Amino acid sequence: MFMHRIGIVGHRFIPDDNVLRYVTQEITSILDGFCGLYPDLIALSAIAEGADTIFAEAALALGMPLEIIRPYQSYHSDFSTVSARNRYSTLCAASCREIVLSHTSRSDEAYKNAMNLVVTQSDLLVVVWDGYPAMAICGTSHAVDDAVRLNKSWIHLNVVDLTVTHHFANEIIEVPC
Repeated sequence: MFMHRIGIVGHRFIPDDNVLRYVTQEITSILDGFCGLYPDLIALSAIAEGADTIFAEAALALGMPLEIIRPYQSYHSDFSTVSARNRYSTLCAASCREIVLSHTSRSDEAYKNAMNLVVTQSDLLVVVWDGYPAMAICGTSHAVDDAVRLNKSWIHLNVVDLTVTHHFANEIIEVPC
């Protein structure tokens, strides 16, 4: 399998420090492993708070190029704390490419379109997810449904039981943490 882009979709709110450590460690391990196999691999993220930001920061720390997707024009206003806005600005400045969607304001549709773009443009998708159905059209479970429908390879980091499941073609391998 040739890979050009590895993308991220996942939860914005990480429930506790233990899960945060798990997500950070697993994302870093995944990116490090695949960058070793594919030196030109590009990281793709909508850089929302939570999983997206953790992924983007890990990619940059490993020296990977980062492409970002901005769901709507005033996306910076979505970051509620000074720390979050600073992280967002740092990631924007460090990215090699920014795709700005045409939405002018925050909406489920803007988030859904950004998430869809991450799924369709990624050769491999990292999914940080609790495994439950989404409450909105822009939820993580919808990205998983799209990945499955499009026969995309994806890696599930389960934030409930802290397991990693690889979904490559029709093969599923459980890897406990």
